[in-house]
Amino acid sequence: MSVSLRICLWISIVSTRYVSAQSDPEDLTLFACRFFPGMFNDCEIARNTDTNMEASTTTPQEATTKAGDDCPNGFYGTNCNMRCPTTCLNNTCDKIDGSCSHGCHGDLYGERCNSNCSSHCKDGKCDVRTGRCIGCEDDYYGDMCEESCSTCNGPCRQLDGVCLTDCKDGFWGSNGLCLQTCSYCKPGGCRIENGVCYNGCRGDLYGERCQTNCSNHCKDGKCDDRTGRCFGCEDGYYDDMCDESCSTCNGQCRQLDGVCLTGCKDGYWGCNGLCLQTCSYCNTGGCKIEDGVCYNGCKDGVNNTQCHDGCGSLPPRLNALAESVQNLHPIGAYVNYKCIDGAYLQGSSRARCRPSGEWDIPSFTCTIARTCHEAHQLGASVTPTVVIKPDIELPALTVSCEVTDNGVYTAIGNCGAERTYVQGYEAPRSYNGTINYNLDLYQIINIANASAECEQFIKFECHNVRVISYVGLTTRTGELATYLMGGIKGQMDCACHINNTCVDNLRCNCEKNDNVWRADEGFIRYKEDLPITAILLGDTGSSYEYAYYTVGNLRCKG
Repeated sequence: MSVSLRICLWISIVSTRYVSAQSDPEDLTLFACRFFPGMFNDCEIARNTDTNMEASTTTPQEATTKAGDDCPNGFYGTNCNMRCPTTCLNNTCDKIDGSCSHGCHGDLYGERCNSNCSSHCKDGKCDVRTGRCIGCEDDYYGDMCEESCSTCNGPCRQLDGVCLTDCKDGFWGSNGLCLQTCSYCKPGGCRIENGVCYNGCRGDLYGERCQTNCSNHCKDGKCDDRTGRCFGCEDGYYDDMCDESCSTCNGQCRQLDGVCLTGCKDGYWGCNGLCLQTCSYCNTGGCKIEDGVCYNGCKDGVNNTQCHDGCGSLPPRLNALAESVQNLHPIGAYVNYKCIDGAYLQGSSRARCRPSGEWDIPSFTCTIARTCHEAHQLGASVTPTVVIKPDIELPALTVSCEVTDNGVYTAIGNCGAERTYVQGYEAPRSYNGTINYNLDLYQIINIANASAECEQFIKFECHNVRVISYVGLTTRTGELATYLMGGIKGQMDCACHINNTCVDNLRCNCEKNDNVWRADEGFIRYKEDLPITAILLGDTGSSYEYAYYTVGNLRCKG
C-alpha cells in the first residue's frame, strides 16, 4: 500500500469525529496540515488560518471568566495566586483586579481599603468608595468632617456647619451659624438668633446686646440691663439714669424726684425737700429747709424774720403767663400760671411766695399742640374742635377733629367738598377749579408737616370725558401731580388700575369715553403734595361731554 494511500486511510479514520459536522473542505486540509506538515502545498495558508481561528474562538470575557471566577475566597488573578488585601471585608475581593468589592474592615476606604476614614467621622464610619463621612462627631462638619463648628452646643449640620441645637455660651449668629461672640452676657449665653442675653449683661452694660454703658453716676456702676435705669445714684444725682444734679442737697437725694434726704447745703432751702431756693439774705448758719427762716438772723439792713416783704412778679415760663402781674405779692400768696392758646398744661402751675421773698414754682409744662392728635395726647377735649398752634410764630387757631378707631384726625374743610359741575372746556386742563380751604395754606402745610400721615379724597364723574392728558391735580407747591384719583405717583393712573377693577383693563374708568356715566375716585396719600389746591379739566367742549368733581376734607393724623 502506497504512502499516500495509508495517509488517506488514516485521515479518514481519525478525522471522522473532528470533521463530521463540517461542510467546508478547507477543514480537512487544515487537519492534515496540522498532523502532517510539509506534505501539502496549502499548509502555510492553512497554518495562518488555524492561528486566526484559535484566537477568535475564545472571547476576552470568556478568558477572564476562566481565569478568575473560580478562585477561592482570599485569592484573585489569572492563576488565583494573588492574595486579596487583608483590609477587605470578609477577606473577599474582585477575582480579576483584587479591589475590595464588598467593603472594607473598620474605618478604611478606597478600592483596596488602603485609606483611613477621617478621625472625626462619627463612629469612624465613611463611604467605602469616596471616604465621605457618614455623619460627623460633635464640633465638626464637611464631607470629611475636617471643618470645625466648635461654637455649637452640640452637633452641627454636616453640609454647612449650621448648629442644630444652640450656640455655646458666648456665641450667637444668624441662620444657625454661631460666629458672633456674646461674652458681654452673664453666664447662660444669649439667644442664637439675635444675641440677646438670656440672663442679662455683665458688669456695667445694658441694652439688647449690652452695647451701652450704665451712667457714670449709677451707684457702684450698676443699672438694669434692659432699660439702663440705675439701681441707686451717687450722692448729688437723681433720676432714672442719675443724670440730674441735686448738688444743693447736703448728702443723698431721692432717686425718683431729687428730694433731699438729709437736708440742704448751707445757703439753700425749699418746700418738700427740694433745695432750690437760696437764703443768701441770712447771716452765717443758713436757714430752715422747710420755710427759709434764718437760723442766726438776717444780714444787716434786713428787718423781718424772713428778710423779705414779699415776692415780685412771677418769672416767665415757656408757653405760660402769670394770671396776676402785680409788682409785689405778699408772703404766702399763691399765683397760677396759665398756658398760652394752643398749649396744654401738665402738672400743677400754682406758685407760692416763700418767706424768703422768692417764688416756690412747681415743676410743670405748657406743651404746644400742633395737631388734634397732639392735643388729644396732652389730655385736651378735641371734639368737635380744639385750639392748636401749628406755627409758634403765628396765632393759635381752632380746627375740627375726628376721633376714630384708627386715630385722631385734624380735618380741614374746603369749598370743593360740594359736587362741582364742569362743561364747555375742550382743551386739556383748560378748566382751573381752585380749591379754597377754611385755613391759610401756610398753616395747613404746617399741620401736614407736623402729622405722621395725611389723606384727601378726590372723585371725578364723567360722561364722554377722558381723564389721562385732560384732567390734572395741582399740589400744594403749584406743580402738576404725576398721578390721578388714588393712583401711583409717576404712573398717571387711577385707583381702579391698582386694584385691577378698571373697565376693559384701562388705566382709568373714564378712559372708556363712552356714552355712559362712569367714575374714578380714590385717596391721595402723598403728604408732601397735600393739600390739593386745584382741579384741572378738559374734554368737556361738546354738549354731550360733561363732568363733576368732588374734593374731600384734608385729614391728617399722628
